[in-house]
Amino acid sequence: MSVNSSLSALLERRAAILAEEPKLRARNLAEKLGISEAELVALGSAETKVTRLRPEWQQIIAGVGALGRVMALTRNESVVHERKGVYGALEGGGHVGLIVGEDIDLRIFFMHWKFGFAQVERMEDGSLRRSLQFFDGHGTAIHKIYQTEQTDIAAFDALIERFATEASPVEVTAVPALKKARPDSEIDVAGFRAAWDALKDTHE
Repeated sequence: MSVNSSLSALLERRAAILAEEPKLRARNLAEKLGISEAELVALGSAETKVTRLRPEWQQIIAGVGALGRVMALTRNESVVHERKGVYGALEGGGHVGLIVGEDIDLRIFFMHWKFGFAQVERMEDGSLRRSLQFFDGHGTAIHKIYQTEQTDIAAFDALIERFATEASPVEVTAVPALKKARPDSEIDVAGFRAAWDALKDTHE
């Protein structure tokens, strides 16, 4: 099967799934398609313009403060964490960044960031929703930034243009197999709770 025919089949499957579940989240849609979320985003669509970003993560995040009020989103299989506010100054250096603000407080480990995209999606009401989306080497979403009603749209578009680069294949690495879960009987629940209660700050 050629690359083009494989892509065509993937797009057809995506369309079929969304026809049945139009509100399906990207993470779950990617899982149903058997691809990573980064690969799903890279596909784009007729309603969504996707721009690949240069891997200059610190500079990109340092520029987000100029966008004004945005929504920061981080999630995993168990929880979705959303905060709206203005990104403060990026502190730290090298592979670790720190943003401390009244509404948005982040510890960012840039060494895990592999792929970045800007996405401009046309919504059902015809409006455009912009976002920055970052993924690790497995194609798993690490952090996303969405525009809000108070976002400076011109600044957002300028940031995308500043860091845009030519699209290239998204080559992800396989996720290592999870270790077998320990039986509940082997877990020191009391010790875990005591250690949790003893935590002093986020760095622990």
